[in-house]
Amino acid sequence: MRGREAARDLAASARDLASRLFGPGPEAVTAFGALHLHRGVAAALAGGLLAVGIALLFRMLGPEPDPELVWYVYGFEDRRWIVLGYGLAVAALTCAPLLALRERSFWSRSSAGADATPRALAVRIGLALGAYTLWLGPPWNVELLERPMEWHELVHLGPIQAVLLGKDFYLESATQYGPGIQLLSVRALEHFGVSLGTFRAFWLWGNFAGGLLLVAWMARLFPLPAVLVGLFALRFFSPFEFFKPAAGGSYGFFFGWATTLRYAGSLHAVLSLASVLARSPRRDVVISSGERLFLFASGVVFGAFILMAQENLSGGIVGCGLLGMFALLTRAAAPARLAAIAATFAFGALLGALPVLLPFVAAGETSAFFARYFAVGSDVAAGYSNTPFTGSYLSPAGVLYVGAPVASLLLFAVAAFDGERSRQWRMTAAAAAAVALAGHVPTLLRSDEAHILAMVTPVAFVFAAACAGLLRGGWRPASATALVIALLPLLFATRPEHLGRLGRDVRGRVEALTAPAPATVADARVGYAYDRTRPYAVFTEMPLGEFAEVTRKLNRLIGDRPVVVASAVGSTGHWYFFADLVPLMPDPEPMMTVHNNRLRARHLATMDARGIPCVVSRRLEDAEMVLFRRQPGTRDEWILDTSEGPLFVGCLRDEAPRLRTGERGTRSPDQRSDAQSAGSSERSPIT
Repeated sequence: MRGREAARDLAASARDLASRLFGPGPEAVTAFGALHLHRGVAAALAGGLLAVGIALLFRMLGPEPDPELVWYVYGFEDRRWIVLGYGLAVAALTCAPLLALRERSFWSRSSAGADATPRALAVRIGLALGAYTLWLGPPWNVELLERPMEWHELVHLGPIQAVLLGKDFYLESATQYGPGIQLLSVRALEHFGVSLGTFRAFWLWGNFAGGLLLVAWMARLFPLPAVLVGLFALRFFSPFEFFKPAAGGSYGFFFGWATTLRYAGSLHAVLSLASVLARSPRRDVVISSGERLFLFASGVVFGAFILMAQENLSGGIVGCGLLGMFALLTRAAAPARLAAIAATFAFGALLGALPVLLPFVAAGETSAFFARYFAVGSDVAAGYSNTPFTGSYLSPAGVLYVGAPVASLLLFAVAAFDGERSRQWRMTAAAAAAVALAGHVPTLLRSDEAHILAMVTPVAFVFAAACAGLLRGGWRPASATALVIALLPLLFATRPEHLGRLGRDVRGRVEALTAPAPATVADARVGYAYDRTRPYAVFTEMPLGEFAEVTRKLNRLIGDRPVVVASAVGSTGHWYFFADLVPLMPDPEPMMTVHNNRLRARHLATMDARGIPCVVSRRLEDAEMVLFRRQPGTRDEWILDTSEGPLFVGCLRDEAPRLRTGERGTRSPDQRSDAQSAGSSERSPIT
């Protein structure tokens, strides 16, 4: 008898604790009283430990790196075991508790959620977009930015030059980035002027457009205070971190690399699905016509973003998968409804990507397209350019590196188990957590500060959702505490300098709006004002004036003959661009796509098979120069003296150079005026 009384007292205490933590109601009492909550925690812990064990086992027994491969520029470090452990841990911590508590009725007490009226919603979205545009939008006055050229923007110029001169898009203009970005950048330069300044302006417009989509979603889903929290996080913990006012009313940025276009697509995909799943469907309709139209249109947008960056594809698929698992395990939607939602969205995505894919399909180059699309990403996943986190875990990047997935898991848990909150908030919160967890995977591979601060873009929606949950969902101790903890990474990552930068943003906008236009630009293909006596790029001491003169000489000597700029020159693609040369090879910027010795050997073999009409190199012993010299036939060779040593130029005499219509200058009668020329028909071995 005493044992049964003690058991009843214990059960009563458990019910009281559950009621205090999760609010009154039979679900919380039954779940805790039947030890379902205990089973969920135990399942999560067991799954997490199993994930760690499997990851460590993979590290010990997994495949070893190929010892014959030599990786260039960034090196190689296999971190797949970390990604595997993270993925399994996320699956365990999100799915195992839901499976353990599968008897629970997850949605019986969740209201649909009171949406703002259409007019109020339109006003909120309009205010948010207006504030965003005034804060971070144009004018940016890139023509006033007196900053030397940088690696990440220059690597785009060789492939762009190839397309501008009629080479096959993407297959003959290789890039590690998405084809959509290259296509739009080419169109921008064609319409607004071929220059690096135009490319910088295009890059800022692309980043702004991606941010515009994110802010629109944020204002659509969250109340105004939460939107402000999300905007703050988006300003400093996304690609906008690198967007800073510069002297004279212009703006500096991480041109060529950081852009919200690489992450906005995955967020858009997951939030689109969540918007439909947040609706309570009619029992007699799997998916309504309005939902079908919305999903199709959203899928088309996602298809376009897939072409912009591979991160959108991977993050979107994994994020949508996590959200679908959430909906399935909590029984938010029947399998048939989930299948209809996924199929409609996928169909729209396919049509969104089709305009770019169709020419490759028609030409029978589909496999070549996808090989190019996934080439660098698959090498990165295997270990190329992987870097560990070596900074301080108390720095903003360190706090978010650890804190972002923790905050996302807490938000996911509240969305799953707090049945008192609205269906709309719970599904939105689950979506934000899912895409943030998915988007965190690349930071485990490239764990330097810059990559972390750019790739944690989705965490802005985690913080906004947590804030909205505190504002609208009541203060039940368990879930409210979890949401407060989810906001702590934002608090700990914020520094006084972030607040100071808000003030500099205001001063920067005033200067940008009142800045005068520059009187002149440094050079037509430079496209911005710059002192011609200063080094033209961050990796050289060659003044811009000298660089411009050298590129003009190269153009006079080579004309429209295909040419190879040897790797010894460093980043080679910008030489094609500024000298207005025709790249011979489909990889005009080898440092992007030819990143190991095996690819390099294939690259040289293709070059040898094609034949090399002209070559430019810093060293006579470069493989490209040796291949050129061993070709049969008479050749001309010149030496251009520069402040950084001689530049060797050679061309076969089989075809005289021609200037394209409208190009700069005319060819001098004696093209050998810059150096001596020699003829040769000998073949020399490659050393």
